[in-house]
Amino acid sequence: MKEIEFSLTDPLGLHMRPAAAFARLAHDYKSRIQIVKSTGETADARSMLMTVRMGIRQGEVFRIRLEGEDESAMADCLEKMRGEL
Repeated sequence: MKEIEFSLTDPLGLHMRPAAAFARLAHDYKSRIQIVKSTGETADARSMLMTVRMGIRQGEVFRIRLEGEDESAMADCLEKMRGEL
């Protein structure tokens, strides 16, 4: 299992566009990908609606938890996405 910590720079927070990017990424890999809010609330990143409903705002820190056979490749891809959030 791998975890990556993110902090949003987008003034709109975790809205539909970044949620869609997470969902597209999640569907390209076999590993499980969860978004974990600082409160402990989790959402499956394959679901844009679940991700957006978390209400993550600009500056809020959250983690992405990866678990599965291709988690390292997925983590590399997420690191490249970091600048887009």
